[in-house]
Amino acid sequence: ETGSEVYGRTSNPYKSTHTTGASTGGGAALIACGGSKIEIGTDVAGSVRLPAHFCGIWSLKGSAGRFPTWGNQSSMEGLEGLQLVSSPMAGSLEDLDEFWKRVITAKPWEYDHTCHPIPWRNVDLREDGRKLKWGIMLEGGPVPITPACKRGLSMVATALRKQGHEVVEFIPPDLERGLNIAYQLLFSDGGEQLRSLLSPGEGLNKVASSVLGLLALPKCFKQFLAYFTQKSDPASASLLRIMHTK
Repeated sequence: ETGSEVYGRTSNPYKSTHTTGASTGGGAALIACGGSKIEIGTDVAGSVRLPAHFCGIWSLKGSAGRFPTWGNQSSMEGLEGLQLVSSPMAGSLEDLDEFWKRVITAKPWEYDHTCHPIPWRNVDLREDGRKLKWGIMLEGGPVPITPACKRGLSMVATALRKQGHEVVEFIPPDLERGLNIAYQLLFSDGGEQLRSLLSPGEGLNKVASSVLGLLALPKCFKQFLAYFTQKSDPASASLLRIMHTK
């Protein structure tokens, strides 16, 4: 969800009962409604890509250090294990491409030491006659893929094959283990950075509140709960064991 005590909940531009995704859902909804051409957010685990997906627009999370981030205000200062990546969103692929090109041709590494000095390179696969190998993940992970997403991926795979590209099924490593590692990196401070940003009387949404509530429980109590939930809900039991201050 995207929401604040100032503006309230941001609803999906296509159906008000649905979410825009988070955390840059406001920017995604604005683009989808035609109120903006470009919005920039920060992405660790989908904060730009999810809203773009939910609102039917375009986004791209580049590699860390590709897009300038100097001066960005972050709630994750000092957290180098999971780097925030500034990422743009646009209403069309052409707009996204043009914006990226203009940012990189401005040589941002000359004023932002976090940005890698890699110049813009034009790539035309058709003109070069190059074919790529694409991996698509249709199964796996703790959350099953919805029928609509699976259908969308199948349509993309068909289109790529028609253009001569190779499409293979990508079978990832243990996603649940990867998530557990990421959670420990993200909440290694026990959620203190989130709490420290709150003004007196300011609240959090239900999801954030539940995460902080879980982190605040005594470690021994969480271990006790994990023992009794291991068989019925192993994913939750695993979270109970790792969600504590490091």
